[in-house]
Amino acid sequence: YLENFFFFIVPDFLPSTYSLLLSTTEGKKMSVFVCFFRICKHFNEQTGKKQYAHSLTWAITDVDSGEYKCDVLLDADAPAMILKQMEKGIRVVKDEKIRDSLLEVLRKGNIPRPDRVFKRRPRCSLDSLEIDFEDGQLMKDHNGNYVVTCMHGEDKEASLQLTFVPQKEPIRHGSNGVVKGHDGDDMFYYFIPRCSVTGQISLSGKTHQIQQGQGWYDHEFGGCIPENDKEVMDYAWNWAAV
Repeated sequence: YLENFFFFIVPDFLPSTYSLLLSTTEGKKMSVFVCFFRICKHFNEQTGKKQYAHSLTWAITDVDSGEYKCDVLLDADAPAMILKQMEKGIRVVKDEKIRDSLLEVLRKGNIPRPDRVFKRRPRCSLDSLEIDFEDGQLMKDHNGNYVVTCMHGEDKEASLQLTFVPQKEPIRHGSNGVVKGHDGDDMFYYFIPRCSVTGQISLSGKTHQIQQGQGWYDHEFGGCIPENDKEVMDYAWNWAAV
């Protein structure tokens, strides 16, 4: 089982399907990417309880200067999970030196920097859309808007506070929302490609107020419950523009 939330704000002149505009009060162009992931890493058949692994990826780009700031937080079990995949040949690193270096780091229970592991357990509400992934939070307010807040755990000068206001109805991808996968791991996938965006972005200690912005909201969930000692499908997303 896998679930993810994507938020995009991308400058309009970049060759991307998500060609959306954000400009600040001083005329600066910036882009933002935020993604929350949750996967089922273990299922107890006797109790029916699931254990989840979480990850957070978000980044800010100053398009004018080229400055880029990224923050990645992984599950505490990520080193063991990645190591198991590499030793089984599920995750392949072709370069021998890079592979050996990565294995050495993983066997010590670490992950390569600058990525980090969560210091506290991520929280996901089952009653409403309210997510707290330590450096990043997502909630749906009483008006139906999506509020995204992120602050870098090590670089406090990088943060964002954004509100996505849908400007059109959600669109169901695939067959009325169902995207066929492999071996029955179908996903339900919907997105809102046009949201007005307000708020502020901080980079290198300077805060930029958003004057005009459009954003993309994307939610996908589904897949299969993992079976013991069975290789699982490794998910990936490819986007292209015409």
